[in-house]
Amino acid sequence: MPCDEYESTFIICQGHSHIFLCWLVMDLLILGFPQSGKTSLFSALTNRNMTPGSYSGGTTNGMAKVPDDRLAPLTEMFKPQKVTAAEIQYIDTPAMGTGGKNGSTLSGELLNFMQGADALVHVVRNFNNSAVPVADGAATPEEAIIGMDLELAMVDIGILERRSERLTSSLRGAKATERASIEKELELVNRVHTALENEIPVYKQDLSKEDESKLANFNLITAKPMMVVLNISEDNVSDTAKFETEWNERLSERGRVVVSLCAELERELAQLSDEDAAEFRDSLGLGEPGRDQVARASYELLGLVSFLTAGPDEVRAWTIAKETPAQKAAGKIHSDIERGFIRAEVVTYEDLIAAGGLAEAKKVGKFRLEGKTYPMQDGDVVNFLFSV
Repeated sequence: MPCDEYESTFIICQGHSHIFLCWLVMDLLILGFPQSGKTSLFSALTNRNMTPGSYSGGTTNGMAKVPDDRLAPLTEMFKPQKVTAAEIQYIDTPAMGTGGKNGSTLSGELLNFMQGADALVHVVRNFNNSAVPVADGAATPEEAIIGMDLELAMVDIGILERRSERLTSSLRGAKATERASIEKELELVNRVHTALENEIPVYKQDLSKEDESKLANFNLITAKPMMVVLNISEDNVSDTAKFETEWNERLSERGRVVVSLCAELERELAQLSDEDAAEFRDSLGLGEPGRDQVARASYELLGLVSFLTAGPDEVRAWTIAKETPAQKAAGKIHSDIERGFIRAEVVTYEDLIAAGGLAEAKKVGKFRLEGKTYPMQDGDVVNFLFSV
């Protein structure tokens, strides 16, 4: 029997068999010079056993689960039929080479892939192996990082120069009512161009929301957040923390997040059972799996958080941007919930666990009723009420 109002977590009304789930899938593009270890990293992240050096072109997509320590306690509490972690999509790409114009190492194909991504993961080689030749332009981590940043900046500078030329041309024949708008955009284009020439990527420039909105149409690559994965040798895995501290300090002004790991070792461990992999990690004195480190860093890089739904059918983490309004977050579950949103029943994960259950949390007054504009927080356990 159809109902006028129902709780999103537990009840599905009759007459609504066509369910449209609104997924937020963020794409992170993995790139690097030849022999940097990017395909090994992709295999480790997505648990796909791709042979290093076998990459032949195009792109390969794979999903990686975002580690969330809150799912296990909620699973113990609710005994659901299904548990679903949040996921991020990684994309492996052709290695940087000599396919670009005017000596660029970025081919047109790779540039198109980069412009369509939400963020970039630059795999930087930091190991010595005589059997694996070092690519031109990437003899050291410094050379690879500086070279990559320069290549991306030059692409954006070219885009801005062409836009500046068109705007300048438009000004000559513009009507008086059009000039102010054109001049304002031209000032923005020239300001961003100058900052890029001073080695400040768009991502780190002091821009207003209006500026960012206008620049979004240009699809500038340095406007995208970037992570650097420092690929070290297995002999140096005990120094992972030292490498990360050093390189995060060195690259902080460039707006880079740095994760250090041995990609080939992580690829091999990803093929083992969880128990065998954990035992092997313990024997090497390793901590959290590299794939989990990269997934967490990716979430932070993109400004993402997870809210949670929990019940006997499913415990699930849902990906949203930080401060997403409750009504919009509801649409990640089902478009009908967003349209018919009434309110959200919210309890923090910590309060729910401390209380011992939903009913107990309600008894002690830990549930809150929130409206459409409530900014969802990481770890909110929510039940959306809505009408249909």
